[in-house]
Amino acid sequence: MRRWIAALCTVASLAAQAEPGTARLTVSSEPAGARVYLDTVFVGVTPLSLDSQEGTLTLRLLGSEVSSWLTPVRLDTLTLREGQDTTVHYRLVSRHYLNSVPSGASVFWGDSLAGLTPLVFADSLLGGGVRLSLRMEGYREARISPADLTAGTLILPLSPIPGELPAQKAMALGLTTDDHLRLHLSGYSTLLFGLMTAYLKSRADVANEAYLKTQDPAFLARRNRLDQQAAISIIATEISLGLFIYFLLLE
Repeated sequence: MRRWIAALCTVASLAAQAEPGTARLTVSSEPAGARVYLDTVFVGVTPLSLDSQEGTLTLRLLGSEVSSWLTPVRLDTLTLREGQDTTVHYRLVSRHYLNSVPSGASVFWGDSLAGLTPLVFADSLLGGGVRLSLRMEGYREARISPADLTAGTLILPLSPIPGELPAQKAMALGLTTDDHLRLHLSGYSTLLFGLMTAYLKSRADVANEAYLKTQDPAFLARRNRLDQQAAISIIATEISLGLFIYFLLLE
């Protein structure tokens, strides 16, 4: 009997030693309010301090504007050790989407060419007080200040210069056809894609709630897929809206 008791005590002692210890993790971000996930499990928003099991884990930070496809995301792998405090800080770089109607305009940062529309760029391009400008043959130059991009997305219709728009571009844009029909089509497209975006986001929210309750990876994969589809639908909505505004100005 004593041998059995001793054996059971030994097994219990080994099991206790095998259990992973805890470590303290503190996460902060700039700006604050980012959502924190540890191995795909949502644990809170920054600034955040919590106890976690020791070992290697994957940390994912998602900006507070989770409904925007431009939301910054940071991935990191951390190794936590028992009894140790680990503190990490991340700077989330915001991104902006800039497009023009028509697209293909040259984007200048001061006198330097930054790219062609549509263009996605980081906040660093707006530093130093230098303004962005859009230039395209046959159109008036459009100047953009950082305040114009606070929403993250800007689609800017360019104003044609009378008598200077090349004939081939005019034909490509369909300026010699029925503008009234294009105005209606772009308006209906904006409404359709907007409704589709709302539907996809609502389905994604339902999948996210199911995942938080069950921790079933299938719900997580469904949520991510619906979010991607919603992001594409948002872009289509913005493009349709830009075309609608452009054709409205032509009227």
